[in-house]
Formats: sequence, structure tokens, C-alpha cells
Amino acid sequence: MHVLLNTIAVEPVVKEHKIESLIIYDKSGEFAVNAKIFLDCSGDGDISKKAGVPYTIGDDKGKVQDIDRDLLVEGLKDEGLNLL
Repeated sequence: MHVLLNTIAVEPVVKEHKIESLIIYDKSGEFAVNAKIFLDCSGDGDISKKAGVPYTIGDDKGKVQDIDRDLLVEGLKDEGLNLL
């Protein structure tokens, strides 16, 4: 697996109902990534939506997940915590 951080998914290239490649953008510019499997870790299903995958918002009653405000920070000494 190769993880790409600080990138924006611009457009999936779909052939026969499968994402063949993904056009992405980072500080170096725009380029295509080819893979057998793509994991949509956008948090909102951005890549899947752009690829035409059907979706619903919320459960059968329309309820959606609350915003998660948890934050885990490791490796700071106590005196550094007030900087957050």
C-alpha cells in the first residue's frame, strides 16, 4: 500500500464500473495514479461519489453521524500541552 498525504482527488477514471486510475493533485501538480484497488479515505466518500457509486445520506431515519472532535496527540511533555 502506498499512502498519499496532502493530496486532492480530482477525478476518478472509470471503465466498466471500476476505477482504473485516479487523477490527483498535490504541491507538485496534477498526475494520475494507477492501482488495482483504491481506498476512499476522504471522510465523505468524495472519490466514490465522483465515480458514480450510489449512496445515501444518513440512516433510514435521515440521522447522520455527529462530528468527531476527538484529538489524540502523543509525544508532548505536559508543559507543551498549553500550546494546542
